[in-house]
Amino acid sequence: MSICNWYSIRCYLLFCFYFYITKKNIPTPGRAEGAKLASKAEYQATKSGKKVSSAEDDKAKFEVLTKCLGGKSNIKAISNCASRLRITVIDASKVEQGNWASKVSAFGVNRSKNEIQIIYGNLASIIKVKYQSYYDSI
Repeated sequence: MSICNWYSIRCYLLFCFYFYITKKNIPTPGRAEGAKLASKAEYQATKSGKKVSSAEDDKAKFEVLTKCLGGKSNIKAISNCASRLRITVIDASKVEQGNWASKVSAFGVNRSKNEIQIIYGNLASIIKVKYQSYYDSI
């Protein structure tokens, strides 16, 4: 037999943590107030009712984006990296001030001189292609 009985130490720690969490009412994942487990039927209904971005929704978002950037005449170049749509503008003073990221369904907006970075996460490359085609069509 080993010098230390690890099995009994694990049981002791489990009991201590369980007792501490329940007596102090420490919020842990799954124990938060208002947490409700969904049934399989509720999950399937939510999954099937999930809204997929349509062309009309994209067009409306791109119209708002173009307006916030100062119009088509103010946009010089459109590119992207892994998580951001990078737009170079001609006149940075024409770009709308404030946080307009929620209007274009983005996580955030960064400004540096004449480059605007709109943070979309891993959808940036898809959005760039769609926005480029929208930009070319207007």
